[in-house]
Amino acid sequence: KSLGIKPIEVLVASTGVIGKQLDYHKIERAVPKLVERLTVDYDETFVRGTMTTDKFPKMCATEVGLSRGRHFRIGASAKGAGMIHPNMATMLSFVTTDAILSSADAQVILTNAVSNSFNLISVDGDTSTNDTVFLLANGASGTEVKSYEDLKKFEEALTNVLRELAKMIVKDGEGATKVVHLKVQHARSFEDAVAVGKAVAVSPLVKTAVFGGDPNWGRILSAVGNSSVNFDHTKVSLKIGDLVVFDKNEPLKYNPRKLRKAFSSQDIDVTIDLAIGKHSAEVITCDLSYEYVKINGEYTT
Repeated sequence: KSLGIKPIEVLVASTGVIGKQLDYHKIERAVPKLVERLTVDYDETFVRGTMTTDKFPKMCATEVGLSRGRHFRIGASAKGAGMIHPNMATMLSFVTTDAILSSADAQVILTNAVSNSFNLISVDGDTSTNDTVFLLANGASGTEVKSYEDLKKFEEALTNVLRELAKMIVKDGEGATKVVHLKVQHARSFEDAVAVGKAVAVSPLVKTAVFGGDPNWGRILSAVGNSSVNFDHTKVSLKIGDLVVFDKNEPLKYNPRKLRKAFSSQDIDVTIDLAIGKHSAEVITCDLSYEYVKINGEYTT
């Protein structure tokens, strides 16, 4: 009523303690003041208002040029720091664009973009009851995105924006001190590459080794083997940073000091080459620290 719109035009997103009902009376009382504060200008208030255990606001925007001098913009925000694991988990994301886009095209593009961004991250391996991504197109630019080429450019731009937000979520993971980029190469399929990456991303032994800076790379290979993927272990290679530590069923000689340094970095690159196909994927995760246990051991108390 305050906005003069129909109930079906109101999109609801929520997060919080599972099983605890939100006080909707509190929300009702706040609506008039929220409507008064609406603005077309940039403002971090909305983003900060969605934060719970997040340590910083997560925002990203881009502008894309098309043929004949046309252009459109995409702006997005996200919240999330814990219970993060595909599919999306406890995270909310709000995406706006001034492009003219059909709902059918928007749905397909958003699904593809989420599959290549939010669904390729993990903080703690736990999913949740609350996850939402909204894509809202108001057409204010007057630029219609309809042709194959234009739709492809829009999807690429949206995917890049959501990937940046996904990286921010992992970096802001509850108790996280390091980010790990798990790059799985030469798998039989994209799905296999993702499955291997996820198996490593959720391994407590891998995550604690990363936290402690302990270059116990055997745990990574063990997690690969624990995945549901069939592969030839005699062809697998493992690289930490720029150091190949395992190849074709044999551990290799390497500089231990350089390996410890790689494991002590705040951003760690891990490359797992299955050498059985043409597909690849990158899954992003973080370490598991004492602080994570403290946050979640006292969450409601």
